[in-house]
Amino acid sequence: MSSSVKKTYDYTKNIGTKDSLVKVSRLFCGQGGKAIFVGPDNQAAIIGKVLVDAGEIIKPTVSIEFSSVVSFLATNEDAEGRLEFRLFRLSKNTSPKLLNSWTYEVFRIENSFDGMRFTDSFSFNYCDSLPCPGCFEYFVEVSIENLITANIVVSNVHITALT
Repeated sequence: MSSSVKKTYDYTKNIGTKDSLVKVSRLFCGQGGKAIFVGPDNQAAIIGKVLVDAGEIIKPTVSIEFSSVVSFLATNEDAEGRLEFRLFRLSKNTSPKLLNSWTYEVFRIENSFDGMRFTDSFSFNYCDSLPCPGCFEYFVEVSIENLITANIVVSNVHITALT
């Protein structure tokens, strides 16, 4: 008679060790804001931030998801605008570190006229390998790089982080 041997493995045996088979994932929801730009001299605005606690995770990696709505109001036919979105990471006792930047641009819309409105979405994803476990704050700052005869509103901002 043949006998079969069934091998089993205890998946909880290595939890919390470097060789752990169980990966811990955490979702962090951030806070979104709003920015209104009515001329080229507007200051940069922080429009979203999320706090991440990766204190118990070995070699933490964070995925940032950002989304917003951009509304453009042309005040004449030459209207154009360019925004720069910048993602920063901040940890205790350090200066903010710029991780990446993205440009959003609207210019000379075909058949544009005074009072033309244009609404669009803008989003990005960014993956960050943290230098060490700990608590970190991520924030998105938006600024005007160019604004000619137009107003721009960035609203409905959502930011989340997944470790």
